[in-house]
Amino acid sequence: MAALPRCQDGQLSRNTAGQAPAFTTPEVDSRPRARPYLLGLQAELKAAQNWYGLDREADWFAKNFLMPEQWVRNEARILSPHGEPLLARELGWLKEIFDVSWEALMVRLEELGIQDRCVSEEQLGITHDLR
Repeated sequence: MAALPRCQDGQLSRNTAGQAPAFTTPEVDSRPRARPYLLGLQAELKAAQNWYGLDREADWFAKNFLMPEQWVRNEARILSPHGEPLLARELGWLKEIFDVSWEALMVRLEELGIQDRCVSEEQLGITHDLR
């Protein structure tokens, strides 16, 4: 096959043997291009990272603004002056005082070392059926 004469990128050219025209493309086009499905995955990953960041911010807000450490410790000390485990009634009271979810309350109590999450779940009758 005869070589095509050089031409400017993107221009039609006829080879010297009179064969059909060939179309040359700029060298930039020869680079590997991002595949559409990869762009979709990247977008999903970015959205997940943003969601995770918002979730972390919400956790920080609940932890530091809705349930300040000193307030939680004071209320727990009032409800359980001798350091015994908080009962379901007392956990419910804390939940109402701070107006948070059970999950947020149990996490905060565990973070502060006031009561292990497993103890709180046991007091509330929460079981994890692993069947």
